[in-house]
Amino acid sequence: MKRFCVVGALVVMTSLAYAKPALACSCSGGSVRGDFRAADSVFMAKVATIEAVGPMPNGHDRTVIVTFLISGFWKGVVSQQIQVKTHLLGSTCGFPFQQGQEYLVFAAKTKILGEPSVGLETMACTGLNELPGAASIIKQLGRPKGPPTAK
Repeated sequence: MKRFCVVGALVVMTSLAYAKPALACSCSGGSVRGDFRAADSVFMAKVATIEAVGPMPNGHDRTVIVTFLISGFWKGVVSQQIQVKTHLLGSTCGFPFQQGQEYLVFAAKTKILGEPSVGLETMACTGLNELPGAASIIKQLGRPKGPPTAK
């Protein structure tokens, strides 16, 4: 019996030594109105570029800067292009943007210290959607403004 306990303890300790931390993103069912209120910027845009800028502090994901070409907006947009930070992995609530694809984006001012700052960030839980699949959300938001004109 003693030998069984020692072997069992070794198995558990070995498993813990090689275990990786669990990562999960869980979104609570927000509303369009709530997502809009929480966002500093809401817009429709096409992804122009995606640039990886470094690993997150947890070492399990990469931070990326996505540059969008604005086609319409509801708030918080002052130029024809806007940059937004997110993460590559959905497990950390990032969003896997695809270059050339159009999206409806809800973004908020960056609040996390120690990461590259471009002013805005977005996550999978913020009302973010691919176009044209966002028609019902756009209907709730009303007619967009823009795109902004070049000055």
